[in-house]
Amino acid sequence: MIIERIFLSNFRNYEKLDLKLGGSVNLFLGNNAQGKTNLLEAVEVAATSRSHRTNRDSELVRWGQDGYYIKARFRLNGSHSIAEVGYSPGRGRIIRIDGAPPDNPGEYRVAGAVFFGPDDLQIIKGPPSGRRKLIDTQAAHIYPGFRSEAASFARILNQRNWALRGGSRVENHSDLDVWDEQFAVASARIMNRRIATLMELRPILKAVYKRLAPDGDLEIRYLPSMMIENDSSPVTVESLRSQVEERRADDLARRVTTAGPHRDDFLICLNDVDIRVYGSQGQQRSAVLALKLAELELASRLRESPPILLLDDVFSELDLGHRMALAAAVRDTAQTFVTCTDLDTIPQCLCGAFIFRVEGGSVHPASSHTS
Repeated sequence: MIIERIFLSNFRNYEKLDLKLGGSVNLFLGNNAQGKTNLLEAVEVAATSRSHRTNRDSELVRWGQDGYYIKARFRLNGSHSIAEVGYSPGRGRIIRIDGAPPDNPGEYRVAGAVFFGPDDLQIIKGPPSGRRKLIDTQAAHIYPGFRSEAASFARILNQRNWALRGGSRVENHSDLDVWDEQFAVASARIMNRRIATLMELRPILKAVYKRLAPDGDLEIRYLPSMMIENDSSPVTVESLRSQVEERRADDLARRVTTAGPHRDDFLICLNDVDIRVYGSQGQQRSAVLALKLAELELASRLRESPPILLLDDVFSELDLGHRMALAAAVRDTAQTFVTCTDLDTIPQCLCGAFIFRVEGGSVHPASSHTS
């Protein structure tokens, strides 16, 4: 799928923008704080209706305005369509494809989008929530209903925590019995999705990392907060139900659900060593890049069209060898959007057709970089 044109109104620092895009590489060149990342975010929202930076639509609105609007013209298998995403305080979210709302706005996907930026090093260095989000995003590529399943789990978790805090008839456990059962069922579903996703992801991740850094084997392992036989076999509702029962007294004492998919973690290893503890900055960056490119490849196998790739100021942080390896890995794989402050950091093979200069919320075509 290719986004051919995008129109913005009052999105972040853009008052109005109407931009024709290239089908391969689109390079946004400019100084810091000019709106390059905001432009990538707009493409992401057009493609997925979501931003990786915030869950609040109000934060996407240009300062002093009441709402934002994005319209994108895209081409898939020779056919053209229009996607629209907008927000206003009075009407809330507006999502339309060819003028009509999608059947399930929660599962809206014009195209997949894989985003990599400087903050993504926190996937390795930061708390478990970032690693859970990474795997759950990839699970959503495999299982179209996964986001709805995750939202259902979150509602059940909130209700169980409410009961544990004394919000229901905890004295006789009547309500808690109900939420325990639903929690075990929903937990098994999420955990099994994660296990299946890892089974699909692991061989792709190994191969991708070899292309970026041929000196090591990269692996990701599941560290669930509830006991499982291994991270390659499905878990059963019965096993989780018994563990929930065993933990009930502790959960009541702490007034919170102490184990479940919301407490899971993932261990990223390079040559069987925890890269978070023992990996260099360069190895950690390569590992995150490999995880993102593995997501791109996995999603490309499952979809009729590869996801959009969004690279925010990535090449400036890499040495020449890794720049060339990354460029070779992404070249001709998907429609790609890249931001940079200096064209000299961009390998020649990614430059040429569509280069734009971004200045203070304005975007203008620039001359091609072909030397």
